[in-house]
Amino acid sequence: MIAENEFNEALDYFDNEEYEEALEYFEKIINMDLGNQEAWFMKALTLINLKRDNEALEAIEVALELDPDDAEAWIKKAWILELLHDVPEGLHAAQIALDLDKDHPDAVYLMGKFLLDSGNYSESVEYFKKYPENEFLFPDALLYQGEALFKQGKSEEAEKILDKLLSIESENPEALNYKGQLLMSRGDYPGAIEFFQKALDISPGFILSNFNLGIIEKESGNFDKALNYFDKVLKVDPEYAEAWYNKGIVLEKLQKKEDSVNAYKKFIHLAPEKDDIPESLNNKVKEHLARELPDMK
Repeated sequence: MIAENEFNEALDYFDNEEYEEALEYFEKIINMDLGNQEAWFMKALTLINLKRDNEALEAIEVALELDPDDAEAWIKKAWILELLHDVPEGLHAAQIALDLDKDHPDAVYLMGKFLLDSGNYSESVEYFKKYPENEFLFPDALLYQGEALFKQGKSEEAEKILDKLLSIESENPEALNYKGQLLMSRGDYPGAIEFFQKALDISPGFILSNFNLGIIEKESGNFDKALNYFDKVLKVDPEYAEAWYNKGIVLEKLQKKEDSVNAYKKFIHLAPEKDDIPESLNNKVKEHLARELPDMK
């Protein structure tokens, strides 16, 4: 039998963010009592904080074997799967959590997020609408609701949601970026630039706003400026396939054929790994290289 004070000491380490020490205690408790479900649960939480997500998943699965009806454990499993970007398993875990506790805010939020990530935008919106305003993740729920509406082409509804979010968090770079994207989609480039720049004032390395400014400059024929923005994106994320594609376009416009070919080749290499890039675009670039630049192998 594990002494209550020993478990409380482990919790004290956890509460004080001394996670390595907490993990050592929880593992000691588990070694003495393999059936201690709470210790497995807390081990999983500790491993999440240590950014050891795969190990956290293993621990929470043991906790669920010991108590399959623990809604909190299913929610923690869903959070871990969100960190691991495992959408199908995440949907499954979130659904079980909702079956056990249909009004749990985290379960509602996670179901909305997994549905968004799986492309079920209309269903996603309904879950984010259910998320309570007094809960911690309400701004994120608004952001993702706006994203889901935007991806459905419901720009007016999306804008209302984003304006509500910006009234709560006026310096939210993601919300500012989406507002800019809405304006850009309407052809309001000056308005869009203003919001993208606001996002970058708050978060200078923010990839999406740099990328969107690059697109605007490309569409406006300002190819040197566009190239500068795409280079900023690629400095932060060298595997941003769409930035390589657009960099290839502007380099070609600038008559820098060899550099353009290298950028296109980088895109061709990266595109198959990106779910949001259609195969047709990858094939289009391959055909372009074969047709327009036969001398550049």
